[in-house]
Amino acid sequence: LAIVCEEMPKQTVNGITYVKVKNSQQALAYMADNFYGNPSVNLKLVGVTGTNGKTTVASLLYQLFTKAGFKVGLLSTVQVMVAEEKFPATHTTPDSLTINSYLKQMNEAGVEYCFMEV
Repeated sequence: LAIVCEEMPKQTVNGITYVKVKNSQQALAYMADNFYGNPSVNLKLVGVTGTNGKTTVASLLYQLFTKAGFKVGLLSTVQVMVAEEKFPATHTTPDSLTINSYLKQMNEAGVEYCFMEV
Protein backbone atom coordinates (compact mmCIF):
# COMPACT_ATOMS: atom_id res chain seq x y z
CA LEU A 1 0.00 0.00 0.00
CA ALA A 2 1.31 3.45 -0.87
CA ILE A 3 0.05 6.98 -0.52
CA VAL A 4 1.15 9.72 -2.89
CA CYS A 5 1.00 13.12 -1.22
CA GLU A 6 2.25 16.67 -1.62
CA GLU A 7 2.85 17.04 2.13
CA MET A 8 3.82 14.28 4.50
CA PRO A 9 1.20 13.60 7.19
CA LYS A 10 2.08 14.46 10.77
CA GLN A 11 1.50 10.82 11.73
CA THR A 12 2.41 7.89 9.50
CA VAL A 13 1.25 4.30 9.71
CA ASN A 14 3.68 1.39 9.71
CA GLY A 15 3.41 -0.74 6.60
CA ILE A 16 2.33 2.14 4.37
CA THR A 17 4.80 3.73 1.99
CA TYR A 18 4.46 7.50 1.58
CA VAL A 19 5.71 9.12 -1.61
CA LYS A 20 6.04 12.89 -1.48
CA VAL A 21 5.68 14.67 -4.85
CA LYS A 22 5.55 18.32 -5.89
CA ASN A 23 2.34 17.89 -7.89
CA SER A 24 0.04 14.95 -7.15
CA GLN A 25 -2.06 15.56 -10.26
CA GLN A 26 1.02 15.33 -12.47
CA ALA A 27 2.16 12.24 -10.57
CA LEU A 28 -1.23 10.63 -11.23
CA ALA A 29 -0.80 11.30 -14.96
CA TYR A 30 2.54 9.45 -14.99
CA MET A 31 1.15 6.59 -12.90
CA ALA A 32 -1.98 6.24 -15.06
CA ASP A 33 0.06 6.28 -18.27
CA ASN A 34 2.33 3.53 -16.95
CA PHE A 35 -0.52 1.52 -15.40
CA TYR A 36 -2.35 1.36 -18.74
CA GLY A 37 0.82 0.54 -20.70
CA ASN A 38 1.47 3.96 -22.28
CA PRO A 39 -1.58 3.78 -24.58
CA SER A 40 -1.05 7.17 -26.25
CA VAL A 41 2.12 5.98 -28.01
CA ASN A 42 0.00 3.60 -30.10
CA LEU A 43 -2.33 6.36 -31.33
CA LYS A 44 -2.15 9.39 -33.54
CA LEU A 45 -3.56 11.69 -30.87
CA VAL A 46 -4.89 15.03 -32.13
CA GLY A 47 -5.72 17.74 -29.59
CA VAL A 48 -8.24 20.42 -30.52
CA THR A 49 -7.79 23.70 -28.64
CA GLY A 50 -9.43 27.10 -28.65
CA THR A 51 -12.13 29.14 -27.02
CA ASN A 52 -15.07 28.06 -29.19
CA GLY A 53 -15.74 25.17 -31.56
CA LYS A 54 -13.62 22.43 -29.99
CA THR A 55 -16.52 19.98 -29.67
CA THR A 56 -17.68 20.66 -33.22
CA VAL A 57 -14.22 20.32 -34.77
CA ALA A 58 -13.31 17.16 -32.83
CA SER A 59 -16.69 15.58 -33.67
CA LEU A 60 -16.40 16.47 -37.36
CA LEU A 61 -12.89 15.00 -37.50
CA TYR A 62 -14.17 11.83 -35.81
CA GLN A 63 -16.99 11.54 -38.38
CA LEU A 64 -14.73 12.35 -41.34
CA PHE A 65 -12.06 9.81 -40.43
CA THR A 66 -14.68 7.17 -39.59
CA LYS A 67 -16.31 7.63 -43.00
CA ALA A 68 -12.86 7.43 -44.59
CA GLY A 69 -12.52 3.92 -43.15
CA PHE A 70 -10.27 4.52 -40.16
CA LYS A 71 -10.91 3.21 -36.65
CA VAL A 72 -11.22 6.41 -34.64
CA GLY A 73 -11.64 7.55 -31.04
CA LEU A 74 -13.13 10.75 -29.64
CA LEU A 75 -12.76 12.38 -26.22
CA SER A 76 -15.11 15.35 -26.01
CA THR A 77 -17.26 17.19 -23.51
CA VAL A 78 -20.37 15.62 -25.08
CA GLN A 79 -19.35 12.00 -25.52
CA VAL A 80 -16.50 9.53 -25.66
CA MET A 81 -16.25 7.20 -28.65
CA VAL A 82 -14.06 4.12 -28.75
CA ALA A 83 -14.43 3.22 -32.41
CA GLU A 84 -18.22 2.70 -32.66
CA GLU A 85 -18.84 2.27 -28.91
CA LYS A 86 -20.31 5.33 -27.20
CA PHE A 87 -19.75 6.37 -23.58
CA PRO A 88 -21.29 9.39 -21.84
CA ALA A 89 -18.93 12.23 -21.01
CA THR A 90 -19.13 12.84 -17.28
CA HIS A 91 -16.70 15.77 -17.01
CA THR A 92 -15.61 18.61 -19.24
CA THR A 93 -12.02 17.45 -18.77
CA PRO A 94 -11.64 13.89 -17.53
CA ASP A 95 -8.82 13.13 -15.11
CA SER A 96 -5.69 11.43 -16.41
CA LEU A 97 -6.73 8.03 -15.05
CA THR A 98 -9.99 8.15 -17.03
CA ILE A 99 -8.28 9.45 -20.17
CA ASN A 100 -5.67 6.68 -20.10
CA SER A 101 -8.36 4.08 -19.47
CA TYR A 102 -10.19 5.19 -22.64
CA LEU A 103 -6.94 5.35 -24.62
CA LYS A 104 -6.18 1.77 -23.55
CA GLN A 105 -9.66 0.69 -24.70
CA MET A 106 -8.95 2.42 -28.01
CA ASN A 107 -5.71 0.42 -28.34
CA GLU A 108 -7.61 -2.80 -27.70
CA ALA A 109 -10.25 -1.82 -30.32
CA GLY A 110 -7.59 -1.14 -32.95
CA VAL A 111 -8.17 2.62 -33.03
CA GLU A 112 -5.55 4.50 -35.06
CA TYR A 113 -6.60 8.14 -34.55
CA CYS A 114 -8.02 9.83 -31.47
CA PHE A 115 -9.44 13.35 -31.52
CA MET A 116 -9.58 15.05 -28.16
CA GLU A 117 -10.71 18.38 -26.82
CA VAL A 118 -7.89 19.88 -24.79
